[in-house]
Amino acid sequence: MTLRNSLGPIIALLLPIACESPQSARETASDTAAETREVAVRDSAARMATDTLWLFASDPADDAVHASDTEATLRARYGAGNLASERIHLGESQTVPGTVIFPNDSSRRLTVIWEDSVARTRPTRVTIGSRRTRWFVIPGVSIGTSLSELESLNGKPFKLFGFSWDYAGTVSGWE
Repeated sequence: MTLRNSLGPIIALLLPIACESPQSARETASDTAAETREVAVRDSAARMATDTLWLFASDPADDAVHASDTEATLRARYGAGNLASERIHLGESQTVPGTVIFPNDSSRRLTVIWEDSVARTRPTRVTIGSRRTRWFVIPGVSIGTSLSELESLNGKPFKLFGFSWDYAGTVSGWE
């Protein structure tokens, strides 16, 4: 279809708007703009819902890992193919048995360390290990959140362990 042939349907769509009173046309344009904004907000929310994973959500029921979880409950929640039993690096050359959720997807990978590593119950530590993660904690903190943003959310400065070692950048006190 050429541009000339496509003008007919476009004019047919615009004709009712052109024949409206100026007030009616303004209302229609305003309604259209509002609908467009509403769709954009819905699309953004849908994208956020699919692109963002909440390690700690506004509703604790939506948290990725719960204090009552076991490896079996995580397997039921995420699927058996999305879990792997691995040794988890703690730092200073120490490892412990743990579980990796989404081991083949670095943007969703989580490691879980268990209080009871034999029965794989009572998670004691959940970590994110990728700069390109989709995991966030409420109110939107993730890897890459700046120190000034964290201080603003905290309401004041806080203390970190120094850098250039295994525990670099770990918060030692929120003050």
